Amino acid sequence: MRGVDPLLDEEALRVVKGIPGKWVPGREKGKKVPVSYTIPVSFRLSGENNSSSSNEGLKVNKNIKASLEGVWQICTHVEPLGYGKFDIQTGPYMKILSSDKNFFNIHLAITDERAVITAMGTYTQTSDCTYVEKIFKSITDPELTGADSKLKFEFISENLLQISYQLPGRPLPSKEIWVRVIQPNLKQPELFPQTL
Repeated sequence: MRGVDPLLDEEALRVVKGIPGKWVPGREKGKKVPVSYTIPVSFRLSGENNSSSSNEGLKVNKNIKASLEGVWQICTHVEPLGYGKFDIQTGPYMKILSSDKNFFNIHLAITDERAVITAMGTYTQTSDCTYVEKIFKSITDPELTGADSKLKFEFISENLLQISYQLPGRPLPSKEIWVRVIQPNLKQPELFPQTL
């Protein structure tokens, strides 16, 4: 476990130990095998003396009608610099919204160079500012498997997206900022040179 503070680590362990149900070991060829789990635990501080979120002050641009399709990476910090520029720090989560209306949420485990699909399903854009994820499987929130999750989205810029949602059974709504991962426009090299 990698943590920020021993007290937060202790709380994370308390939460994980309190997860209802049995932990089932993996099986290979009928035998139990060790399985590593990645369980993201995040904390939200509350109270009057909180310092403001690093994403506060971001203004949504209602005139932008960009496509949701693409590869997006979660932002942990976004600071407007002016003139449409932003100082952005990203985290280890990707969201792929494909043109065939499938979606994948992926956790990048940097330390052991793995990527884990944490949720997958299909999505449908239902309006200019909402879309619904039909979740086929979620390992981070198993209670969402088989559920429809309605998300509100707004563009801050053409490549910066704010998503808001409320998870069932959670007291507070969630808000996330995602940045589009720009793919380089690479030209496929010719494999066989043409002869004249």
